[in-house]
Amino acid sequence: MVILIVYLALSRKAVFIEKMETYLLLMQKIKKALDIIHSSYRTKQIEICELAKSCAVSETYFRKLFKKTHGVSPIQYVIDLRVDFASHLLQSRLYTISEVATKS
Repeated sequence: MVILIVYLALSRKAVFIEKMETYLLLMQKIKKALDIIHSSYRTKQIEICELAKSCAVSETYFRKLFKKTHGVSPIQYVIDLRVDFASHLLQSRLYTISEVATKS
């Protein structure tokens, strides 16, 4: 019985490690796209084809990778970044709503 418990614990640990390694590999694959998103989400329109090209994968595969690693689509991720940025600007009370709309 003890051997079975130890075996199950080791099996779960091995599965967990395997999943973490897979996740890290996926994150590494889309890192360049994340860099592009974070450097330009406030200044220009971001195209999925540009992001996919930066990762050397198809658009479809890029969308799958991104959703798998971040839980949302790439477009939703960008929208969330823009909304968070606008929220911070509004909370600072340094800008009017119109100014925030043009900055985000």
